[in-house]
Amino acid sequence: MSRRLRRTVVVLWIAGTAPGLAAAAKPPGTATAPGAGPPAAPCKPDDAAGCAKACEHGAASACLAAGYAWLEGKGGAPKDEKRAAALFARACERGEAAGCNALGVVTAEGVGVAKDEARAFGLYGKACAGGYAKACTNVADALLHGAGTKKDAAAAAAALVKACDGGEPAGCLSAAMLYDEGAAVARDAPRAAGLYQEACDAGAPRGCHFLGLMYREGEGVKKDLARAAVLFDGACKAGWARACGDLAVATLMGDGVGKDEKRGLAMLGKACSDGAPHACFDLGVLTDEGRLVAADAARAAALFDGACKAGDAEACNNLGSMARTGRGVAKDAARARLLFETACASGFLPACTSAAVARAEAGDLAGARALHERACKAGHPPSCDALKKLAPAAPATAAPKPPPTAAPRP
Repeated sequence: MSRRLRRTVVVLWIAGTAPGLAAAAKPPGTATAPGAGPPAAPCKPDDAAGCAKACEHGAASACLAAGYAWLEGKGGAPKDEKRAAALFARACERGEAAGCNALGVVTAEGVGVAKDEARAFGLYGKACAGGYAKACTNVADALLHGAGTKKDAAAAAAALVKACDGGEPAGCLSAAMLYDEGAAVARDAPRAAGLYQEACDAGAPRGCHFLGLMYREGEGVKKDLARAAVLFDGACKAGWARACGDLAVATLMGDGVGKDEKRGLAMLGKACSDGAPHACFDLGVLTDEGRLVAADAARAAALFDGACKAGDAEACNNLGSMARTGRGVAKDAARARLLFETACASGFLPACTSAAVARAEAGDLAGARALHERACKAGHPPSCDALKKLAPAAPATAAPKPPPTAAPRP
């Protein structure tokens, strides 16, 4: 249960300031983080007309506030995305960096203005250079995904660090995750730990949680279970349920805190109920093995199923094993294979080996080989060993030559 929690890199899309703007303009599948409101304007936020008038008299921040009002149809203004975009443009032209970022967001999505990712990227860059730290996270997002510019992970990391230096916790957190995972940029655990500390100090509970994981495992910092438990506790109290799950495991095992199995089990159950997938996985393991609770394969399978659907790769793997043998769930080879492949795709390498075995049993040796090769290249020795035992791949068969074409008659 003390497995290091896998952290998927997520670069937060900070859509300026207004929740409505975020909802209207964020790309599908990206996260939106709450942020501070727009800079103080010489008008009341609920007075769209007053903000528009102040904008006409040259107040850039009032243009931005009016833009939000027309974008969302608030403050007495009718919803008008085209006018909102024009107001954001005016704010940007008058030197309001947050206005450039807001215009970039609506431009990236084509809200009230023609969609143009390249122009959006330029606007984010202008806002970032102008000191609006949230815009630097949008620069990073574009660089990571190649939206309006070429992909450049190193430049994305630099933009996130700039956001962090500018006081944006999401920049610290996302930069730390890049350096921690080492997928897009070279792994640098000490630097990741430092950035997690900055995110934690700035009030980001996930930063505290992930820093706790590094202290627990001794990665980038000296191993310190007591420090890890303190960080888990702080993140848990701040509402991050996944940290509650890791604090529960520490309490169950007495890692850095006094061992209390009854309390730890109750904490684990609450963390699972509160939406921590790996807490459900851990509870499933205990239930499957009959440790601290009565053994119940069906309940364990249900816990693994919920955790798997919430994105926990190990839970998918364990449920796959149960579906393969029919323990706790109906025996279903096809479902087992799908679950193994889901876990494999999420980075849990032992599942790649199980998926390969399932493919081979179904007669798909090419698929089995591909899965073993993937896991082997990622550093999973059992898959490397399995590759040696597989029959050599059949050589490619040359396409048959077409029959000669008869010469045309004179």
